[in-house]
Formats: sequence, structure tokens, C-alpha cells
Amino acid sequence: MIIENEKDFRIAYRILEDSFIPAELKPEDNLHTQWHNGEVILEYITSDDKIAGVITLWEFSDFVFVENFAVKKEVRNKGIGAKLLKIITDKYIDKKIILEVEPPQNEIQKRRIGFYERNGFLLSSFGYIQPPLRENCEDVPLLLMHTGKSLSEFEFTHIKKDIFRTVYKCDNITG
Repeated sequence: MIIENEKDFRIAYRILEDSFIPAELKPEDNLHTQWHNGEVILEYITSDDKIAGVITLWEFSDFVFVENFAVKKEVRNKGIGAKLLKIITDKYIDKKIILEVEPPQNEIQKRRIGFYERNGFLLSSFGYIQPPLRENCEDVPLLLMHTGKSLSEFEFTHIKKDIFRTVYKCDNITG
């Protein structure tokens, strides 16, 4: 289901805020403006009639970018995240779905990649440094994961350019 009101937006943002470090999450007012302007879509799933998981999506002509994906801590490991990903992959079956992950350097990062792989995503060798989302935040190196066939270097360059300009509002794509 799509977030359509202020109250649900605030609930969804709290879930994101509890799941991401500041360097990986836009400030609430920035995301709110993008949502309010229709630039980004927030999809959610419920558990016991309460928002339990949220995913932020950017629709491009030839792919969909998942900026953030989170499930409430209290209901993790109950299949809710997999259900939400299935809803998204079914909805966008005709497009490649792109998301970012941290390189697999620790157990949590490896488990996260494994989760996405079990849900139909491939780990790409292509990545970048995420442009800063807030002042005074550390760099975040990221790899791309995606549905469909492996990314070519040409596809990666096109996708990165679109993400940097539209999502991150950044024309410098050298990261």
C-alpha cells in the first residue's frame, strides 16, 4: 500500500530512522518534501493493522530504485520484509529493480545481501560512494543489487547518473 497521509508518513519515517544511521537516511524534512511533491513513493506493509515495513521507491523510465527499505525491529525475521519485496517485484516485473547495500565486510552486511539474494536480487560488482545526505556524515561505500540480468558497465553508468541527479540531487557522479 502507498503512504498517502501525514500521519502514516511520520510512522514510516520513524521505522526508517530506527533502521538507518544518519549518513544513510535523508533528513525527515527532505524526504517529506520529495514525498509531498510526488518524487518518491513510500510503500508499506502492515502487521496487526499497524505499519510494519516501509520501502522508498523512485520510478525511472527503465528501472525502479529502492532508496530505503526497513522493517520494524519488533517484527523482523517473520517474513514481512520478504512479503514487501515480493509486492514490489511483482508490481515492477517489467523493470529492473535497483537497491544499494554496503559491501559484505561483516556478518550483518553478509546476511543482508543473502536476504536480498534469496528474494531474487543479484549482487553487482559495481558500486560507488553515496553522496552526503547530511552535513558532517561519513562516506558510505555501496554496491548495487538488482533484479533481472547482470548489469553491464553501460547500464551501471546510466543508472548511477539517474540516481545521483534525481535521488541525491548531485551532478558529480565520480564517487
